[in-house]
Amino acid sequence: MQRFEVTFGDIVKTICHHPQMYLMHGSFGEALAFLEGYGKGRRLDSSAGSFFNPFKKWLCTHAGWKETEDFWRSFRDSYGEDQTALREFARLWSEYEVENPSA
Repeated sequence: MQRFEVTFGDIVKTICHHPQMYLMHGSFGEALAFLEGYGKGRRLDSSAGSFFNPFKKWLCTHAGWKETEDFWRSFRDSYGEDQTALREFARLWSEYEVENPSA
């Protein structure tokens, strides 16, 4: 029997492209919280703090984002709506994984 393996990137893509299927309201903040909990719960990262800290640092250097206290709100607001921000989050996460295969 063939085994099907789901990567964290697959989870990000699925949640970000179909948030209302998996989350109560499908908002950007809700998706980010779910993915943060999933990453920590699966122990995909052993560091203290946010699971997405390395990704956030990558965004700041790769895409020129400014690291602010309310980074994710600024990220979401820059795209105007949750759906657009989620699709862009998934696209950028995919790029991040290519450049950081251990992510």
